[in-house]
Amino acid sequence: MIRYVAFASFAGLAACVAPVPVGGPAPVQVTPDPVPTPNPRSAKERFVAAVEANGCVMTAGNLRTIMDQATVGTGDLENIIVALQAEGRAAADGPNIRVITDTCVA
Repeated sequence: MIRYVAFASFAGLAACVAPVPVGGPAPVQVTPDPVPTPNPRSAKERFVAAVEANGCVMTAGNLRTIMDQATVGTGDLENIIVALQAEGRAAADGPNIRVITDTCVA
């Protein structure tokens, strides 16, 4: 009788210590979408940096690349170019726009 009680006690204790794996689908781990980091520069400064990175001149051929790099839209682009021309930091170069900075001289 004591053997049975000792075995039952040991079996009960072992059941509490080690969990019994239960078959089933593995839990799905959901990774959240990355949060875009805010760009601290203004749209105008991002535009100037993008034009500098693409040869100092905005042409019809690199327009989409510059807009993507600067993260500006078409409406923003018009306002930016007008503001840069008023500041003397951009000039028309035929059908193109040339930025005037320390890196890009006129």
